[in-house]
Amino acid sequence: MANPLDLALWAFAAGWSSVPPALDATHAVAIALAQSSGNPGKTGGLFGLGNTGDGPSQTKFAHEQWLARGWDAFPAHRSGLYLIYMPAASVAVTTAPTKGIIDQPGAVLDGLKDAAGNLPGADLLDQAKTGVGILVKAGAWLGDPNNWARVLLVVLGGGMVIGGVTLAAGSSAAGPVVGTATKLAGKAVKAVK
Repeated sequence: MANPLDLALWAFAAGWSSVPPALDATHAVAIALAQSSGNPGKTGGLFGLGNTGDGPSQTKFAHEQWLARGWDAFPAHRSGLYLIYMPAASVAVTTAPTKGIIDQPGAVLDGLKDAAGNLPGADLLDQAKTGVGILVKAGAWLGDPNNWARVLLVVLGGGMVIGGVTLAAGSSAAGPVVGTATKLAGKAVKAVK
């Protein structure tokens, strides 16, 4: 036995719409309720068109019959009995789209995340996120006193090398070689800064 909400979901899956003025899904649910009380196993099936399988299969078959012959193919529509069930069918059809949110809220959130990723400017958001990540890492590096100690050691070591090379350059035998080495060391220290 299917409840009106299940019938509405089957009607949407079969291809009926809830868009006014037709409200086809509402009519289909009301007819199924009037004909079988939502019981696919009842003689004649959900819609009085024959028992052609489970509820979704019968609903799909009923939709095909509706496309081919209209509402006159349905006994509960011809008799007008479905009109009594229109309020319940209307509530079910209106509520059916929210059933997925209630049953699987995580899927809805994932869908929203996917939709946000496809918005115009989403690539700018990704770039901004990357930029913020770099700033956070740089801030963490700058805030670590051990990193400043390493920088100080490199600068002092470079200064000692330059000072030693300058002293050695004072001797006339090694002058040109030491002068070139001094220039290269000076460039290396500048690159480290």
